[in-house]
Amino acid sequence: MCELHRKLNTAELQYQEEWPYIPHLTIAKMGSQSHAQAAFDVARDRWERYSGSPRILLERLTFVREESPNCWIDLAPIQLGRRLVSR
Repeated sequence: MCELHRKLNTAELQYQEEWPYIPHLTIAKMGSQSHAQAAFDVARDRWERYSGSPRILLERLTFVREESPNCWIDLAPIQLGRRLVSR
């Protein structure tokens, strides 16, 4: 993901971001620190008991732009699959 970001952040798409790019999954957005901490505690407890694979199937990427503080606009969903992979 970092390599893809580096390749796309050129020419007309180049943008000097305030923070370094870090690939991530946004699972939930909480309105307050206390709500986020409570959700984190539940997730941590559940992961400790989870016996399945920690891997996920990534089927789609969505390019977003922050329109205003904490307001993200989806720009382009990209369906992933074999036809997008170059050999």
